[in-house]
Amino acid sequence: MNEMKLEILTPEKCVADVNISSLYLEGSMGRLGILPGHTALISQLEFGLLEMETNSGKEKMLCGKGLVEVAHDKVTVLVRSAESGKDIDVERAKAALTRAKSRRDSKDKDVDMTRAELALYRAIQRMSFVGGK
Repeated sequence: MNEMKLEILTPEKCVADVNISSLYLEGSMGRLGILPGHTALISQLEFGLLEMETNSGKEKMLCGKGLVEVAHDKVTVLVRSAESGKDIDVERAKAALTRAKSRRDSKDKDVDMTRAELALYRAIQRMSFVGGK
């Protein structure tokens, strides 16, 4: 099996340093698929699902905005956050969803609707990722 090295880094820590056979993540222009031998690439990333296949199986994470670089069968993902399902506090995610809905539905003219919609999208994605409604 052909493999490539993957590093996922956040400002706080190295989240992953593994060999993988495939990687799928959310680019700024759509979903990216990266396999061994991929051409050199630097791309912006959007908040969304990251899926990788390792020797031990498929793994998923939710990643924040950031960058991905592919060079010589090494993939470096630099993101604001990266969470596996066990890292997500379900009660906190539910509270964030409620807050985001409240902001979006607010009649307050000082509410930044773009930020409110993005917060709601992230909250919905987190709840979906952990199997919430």
